[in-house]
Amino acid sequence: MAWATRLILNAGFMLAASLASAAQDATPSCLRPGTARALVSLIDQNLELVLADGRRLQIAGVEVPRNRDLADQALNALNQWLAGSEVRVTTLSAQPDRWGRIAAHVHGGSAQGADVLAAFALVDAGMARVRLHPEAVDCLPVLLKAEQVARSSRAGLWGRPASAVLNANRPSGWPQGSGETVIVEGRVFSINATRNRTYINFGPARNVDLAVTIPRQTLRLFAGQDLKSLRGKMVRVRGLLERRPGPQIEVAMPQAIESVEGRPATAGRLP
Repeated sequence: MAWATRLILNAGFMLAASLASAAQDATPSCLRPGTARALVSLIDQNLELVLADGRRLQIAGVEVPRNRDLADQALNALNQWLAGSEVRVTTLSAQPDRWGRIAAHVHGGSAQGADVLAAFALVDAGMARVRLHPEAVDCLPVLLKAEQVARSSRAGLWGRPASAVLNANRPSGWPQGSGETVIVEGRVFSINATRNRTYINFGPARNVDLAVTIPRQTLRLFAGQDLKSLRGKMVRVRGLLERRPGPQIEVAMPQAIESVEGRPATAGRLP
């Protein structure tokens, strides 16, 4: 059995053990296998599952590694684990997206007899980063915790410099183009708001320092959160890096911003 597959199944075993003592009503719904059963015909290079009935499933909550070698390792592991097997599925959207995919929580069987959440297994093994999928918000705390553990142990993609968390206060080492999903940590310099959006600034220089933006229509999702309290604090932000012309990340949900004040600095490009 490939090492990647062992990592995935071991992750599933640890997940099953950790849930054994948890109250059922306190378990995120994504960790409880769905009732619908489906046969997996194949898994493509985007880690999407093509079912025997023709449906195409996107595993909710994970982002395919940008590095092709890592993506292929994840693909091989999933193929050995799930291809040709029956999985349990909870679909998260009634209709496919414009690419014909249906977002879903997918559970596969393991040697220990427990159904394992595929997203958790991939993230826990360092084979994928967490993707902020709005429909999968119930499972984000579990997935983010698994990602933190994988990152701390430098598992999989986290052992490669190109995958490291970026330092918000040192933008010279960032990707130079737009449209790449990044994870950035830094200390908040200031927060200000205009009529249409709120800005979380990581430095004083406009169009030079990173600005995290929250559109007005998204701000209601932050109800009850005092964003001004983030000033001077260390935070972690994930999202699509854009340059307008300075670096900006527009967030669409509160889970894109994590307070890491008091935690050790993330390994990688941070000092």
